[in-house]
Amino acid sequence: MKWLLAIALLAACVPPTGETDPKGAAGIRTEPTPATRGEPFVTDDGWTVTIDALYLRGFLFALSQVPGTGSENIAQEYVWNARERHELFVPAVREGRALVKLDLTPGYPGSIVDNDFVLTAGVPEAVARRFSQSEEGSSPFGASAAAPAVVLVATGVKDGVRVVVDVAFSSSSDTTRSLPVDVVRNDLRLAPFPVAGEELFAYAGDGMRLFQPLADADVAPRDGRVTTAEVSTVKAECVGRGTFPAPDASPETRCSFSLVDLLRMRAPVIVGAPALVVGGRLGSGQAPDANP
Repeated sequence: MKWLLAIALLAACVPPTGETDPKGAAGIRTEPTPATRGEPFVTDDGWTVTIDALYLRGFLFALSQVPGTGSENIAQEYVWNARERHELFVPAVREGRALVKLDLTPGYPGSIVDNDFVLTAGVPEAVARRFSQSEEGSSPFGASAAAPAVVLVATGVKDGVRVVVDVAFSSSSDTTRSLPVDVVRNDLRLAPFPVAGEELFAYAGDGMRLFQPLADADVAPRDGRVTTAEVSTVKAECVGRGTFPAPDASPETRCSFSLVDLLRMRAPVIVGAPALVVGGRLGSGQAPDANP
């Protein structure tokens, strides 16, 4: 209802043609990849993976680029079903060239259902509750004080084994990609924006998509379902954020990220950001030891 109301009020947010400061609306049209929409794909370690659900939370920014008019940056927060196409927009943007940018961002714990500052699109009540709660699992990014930016449910099948990964986590950094939009008064202009959920599985940092480490996070008692709390216990060594551990690195130079931390670092890439070269010592088909 809140989403429909926002669309209905779009005209009210845009001053009528003829004003001295004419405005329109600018945004993105999300374009989920076939894998994001639920088409099965095979990872490099041989798992057939299906994304059953993918919901994202982020801020859409519109930065006016009209010469001589001063800086103007308007933002709107969204939570939406990333498996579907959606039009996400910011109203009351100055007519002329603008840059739109989407950043996946964690929120503060608290209901998003009655929050007038957060617009939702295709989000069931049960998922809205997950975005309203503090994130599970420890994290160097302060996740205990944040609500998730990503809710992912994916099923992997290999050699007769079926594992469901059901996790919610934040995003470690914003994106760097901005798209130009030519804003027209009293109109909505959108830029196509790809969403590639399958890129979440390339968290090892070497470009290979892996599911085995996630499957191995299903610790005793194994029930075939992997939670955020479980993937937060799987550790991957590193020597610094954004780098791989050197083979001869001394123990004191190493740090330890959990598997959910690698997912957090990877999250910005799925909404069109340049490849994020971050990862731990995870080779194809190799999983780190779990630390229950």
